[in-house]
Amino acid sequence: MKKSGLVIGSVVFATLVLYLLAYYFLPPPPPSPALVALFAAIAIVLVWALQWLFRKRGSKDNNHPVLLWVAVSLALLCCHPAHAQTRAYVVCKFDTGPHAGTTEAFLTSPGIAVGDPCNDGAGNSGTVTSVRAIEASAGSARDTTSGGAINDAAPATASPSDSAPAATAAPSEPAASATPEPTESAEPPPPPPPPPPAIVAEAEPSLPRVTGTAVLLRGRPEDQGYGLYSYALLTHRPQQSELPRYHAFLMALVGLPTAQEVGGYVGKTRINITYFPLTAAPTSWDVLTTQGRVDYVLAHYDYARGAVMLASLPERIGTGPVLVSVLKPLSSNQHPHPVLVQDLSKAQPVLMSDYVAEFVDQAAKDHFWEAITLEAFELHMRNLLETAAVGLGMSKTAVDGWVHEDK
Repeated sequence: MKKSGLVIGSVVFATLVLYLLAYYFLPPPPPSPALVALFAAIAIVLVWALQWLFRKRGSKDNNHPVLLWVAVSLALLCCHPAHAQTRAYVVCKFDTGPHAGTTEAFLTSPGIAVGDPCNDGAGNSGTVTSVRAIEASAGSARDTTSGGAINDAAPATASPSDSAPAATAAPSEPAASATPEPTESAEPPPPPPPPPPAIVAEAEPSLPRVTGTAVLLRGRPEDQGYGLYSYALLTHRPQQSELPRYHAFLMALVGLPTAQEVGGYVGKTRINITYFPLTAAPTSWDVLTTQGRVDYVLAHYDYARGAVMLASLPERIGTGPVLVSVLKPLSSNQHPHPVLVQDLSKAQPVLMSDYVAEFVDQAAKDHFWEAITLEAFELHMRNLLETAAVGLGMSKTAVDGWVHEDK
């Protein structure tokens, strides 16, 4: 029975110690009943551990745990007066109420931070602009202002009898006694008008991109600053049977205006620059006919650089050609994200211009990588019809009638 009483007493003292630690060193409010129950469970574990330790060391005196908890509890109780005398000197700037625009100093308990709400209990409220912790004996720190209260920051507030000398106020914050109080009939100043909405800066990003072509020479990087970077890529030198598809692909692209021409009307951020990787630049690209540009691209295409670009894509592609669109120039060290890859390996030549038109429309959108499912499905169905009709040996006139009926 005596042993059980010692154990229970040790648990009670251990719970008291944990409660005092939480009460003095944790922010308010005081520990809840659920937290006290947790302290009791921890105390049981600690007492059991101490008893096991004393038995292991051969001690027969079971009073050691009790004496230990009593000593710790008394030490904490002795520290309470010093803890209770720690105060915080705060300055509150009123934003609303009869004293709006003035400041007032308060002496209150610690735990207040700059920016916390405050009021004086007389209809004036604002925010804390400065906080300074002070150490003083009981009754020595007095507040010269009216007894105010700090709300929503700490449960303990300054009482009307608390005061502090005016000399302890921060130099940048005038004391309340030095500020003349306005008359009761004075109205608070009206709030400043809100700034006008900035609508001009938001109009530019909503405008669509414009596609323009350019030549990307071997060993030279892409020009910086464009809104979108696209690449017309070939996977290999086309065979004789593939030439119609490649010719139709390049014919639709080189017929677009160049990025330099588009840049005369809009900024770079609105241009989708579409590159042809080439080993050499023509001396008179602008004067070449559309067919002449197609022949030049096929004759001087940089297959090595194109292969590196294709290898950086996160997905496998077919025999090509391929259109790739990214926000930044392609890098050989990482996969691009986001990226739009349009694999035209199975596209029929008669529909190649429609695929390029879909590419131009998609590149004009902000979320260019989110393809429009309905339009893409319609185009792919038309391509399947074209492929099936050609496989059945139908005439080109009949095929065109099927494919372009709903165009």
